[in-house]
Amino acid sequence: MLTKFNRSRGLIILCALAVFQGILRIVIPMTIIAGTVPEFENPVSNGTLAAINGIFLLIGVGGIMTAVGLWTGRKWGYTGTMWLSLLTIVFDVWAILVVQPSAILGIVLPVIFMTYLWSIRDAYSCEVTLHESAGGIRN
Repeated sequence: MLTKFNRSRGLIILCALAVFQGILRIVIPMTIIAGTVPEFENPVSNGTLAAINGIFLLIGVGGIMTAVGLWTGRKWGYTGTMWLSLLTIVFDVWAILVVQPSAILGIVLPVIFMTYLWSIRDAYSCEVTLHESAGGIRN
């Protein structure tokens, strides 16, 4: 018998924000690729801009994927979100130092994600274990 994975209100909000952020991190480089290049405080080379776009796309797709993992109660969703949030913070710190200080806005949600997930780690793990033991989740 399958059990329903119980999602807290906080986890639902986190998943929604993660998908929203993922979509934004995909849309922004797409607009740049389409020809709308933003004005950066510190000019960047075409190679740096291409790297920024690539990282944005990877973080965006990864964010949506890990949000799906969280939503479905998978262990990799939790772990992936924590690692992707850390990667995003490192990338945005680099962007603050090299490109422009407003990149600090990109740190806000990953810090919230990591803080919230850390605070529910035991409850999430317990819920995933219960759901897995009922045959509802595969890693």
